[in-house]
Amino acid sequence: MENEIKVEKMPLGEKIKKFFVKPSELFAQYKETPKYGKLFLIIGIVYFIITIVGRLALGAISKEQLMESTQNAEAAQIAVNLTNSPVFTAIIAIFAVIGVYIVIYIASFVYYLLVKLFKGNIKYNQMVSIYSLSYIAVLIGSVIQLLYSLIAKKPSADAAAAATATDVLIKNLNLFGIWQMVLLVFGISEVSEISKKKAIIIVLIVWVLALGLGLLMLSLGNSLKSIAPTA
Repeated sequence: MENEIKVEKMPLGEKIKKFFVKPSELFAQYKETPKYGKLFLIIGIVYFIITIVGRLALGAISKEQLMESTQNAEAAQIAVNLTNSPVFTAIIAIFAVIGVYIVIYIASFVYYLLVKLFKGNIKYNQMVSIYSLSYIAVLIGSVIQLLYSLIAKKPSADAAAAATATDVLIKNLNLFGIWQMVLLVFGISEVSEISKKKAIIIVLIVWVLALGLGLLMLSLGNSLKSIAPTA
């Protein structure tokens, strides 16, 4: 409880510093009172802005892309106007935020089960708090990716459209993903009171599962493309 009060009274600048240099002190507060409401708000607002800016600045879809599947220029233009409209963009942004929240809850549940399997003392809401704080690393990476896309004038969706096994591997083993994994090790070890060695094993198990799921989805996508009828 004393640590929780100390963290709550800590200036924002100090909290940011701790996030980078001593994350364990931030995670320790979740032993007594798990809280992730503010983190959810931050994650939701940032992802909403990222989606809005990305789609409006870079364009959700170009007329040239649509013309690849249809020779009707008028229909293509109508589709472009619809998908790039502010209302449609806002709806997409809302669903993007909801999707992130779902991912956080599901990932936290998987971690929760594994920590319990490794005899860790943890509650589900504690794990959600840990994962939400660690997700800030991914959030920072998303902001940087958007800035790069704006500067290069190249939507990141282009890369996703031509995904390969290597792309899936890079997506699951990028700098910010590794940073999140490190934060999860500190958080799980600190709150559940298991060794960092066990925490590392847990994080690696989830990483392998995520990689396998990504490769499976890629394989299914390629299979559907191969059986799709050609014009």
